[in-house]
Amino acid sequence: MCLFTAAAQVLGSRGSVPQLCAEILDLTLFRRRNIGLIFQSFNLIPTLSAEENVLLPLMFAGSVGAEGQAKVDALLESLGMAHRRAHRPDAMSGGEQQMVAIARGLMAQPSLLLLDEPSLGLAPVVVEEVFERIRQVAQSGVTVLIVEQNVVDGLSLSGSGYVVENGRVVLTGSSKDLLTNQQIRTAYLGL
Repeated sequence: MCLFTAAAQVLGSRGSVPQLCAEILDLTLFRRRNIGLIFQSFNLIPTLSAEENVLLPLMFAGSVGAEGQAKVDALLESLGMAHRRAHRPDAMSGGEQQMVAIARGLMAQPSLLLLDEPSLGLAPVVVEEVFERIRQVAQSGVTVLIVEQNVVDGLSLSGSGYVVENGRVVLTGSSKDLLTNQQIRTAYLGL
């Protein structure tokens, strides 16, 4: 539910978005212009190629053109997927599908990228690659919010973290502090 609230899919009962400093009048337009959302199940269209899946947001906006194609080319290249551009999802590994989903989420050049369990179902070596790409996105200036059960990898990407239990934030702090917190180590890391 927290991710849906952050994505403006569900209205919260209170709060603010100080980074944007603007009243949100049209949630659909706000989401389209400011938020990239990557679901845990990739949600790629099985009959479309990687390139077409990434182009999808621009197709809906009616603005594919040469500039849109250049964006797709740059994103697929930056995520290491240029060589798989013509492949459909069923011919890609889970990690490759995740990279395509991330590229699609970045097409609108959002200021906020939300990722729901980006490591779900991926081999450990692939998780490392996906998280490195997410790290690069964050370093490019995009704010990244990750919901991740893999505590160590999730916190390794972030400057701060929140522990949510039953829809409530029960603990917050810097990533470093959370990784060394004995309560976290016992409850979530089995240490």
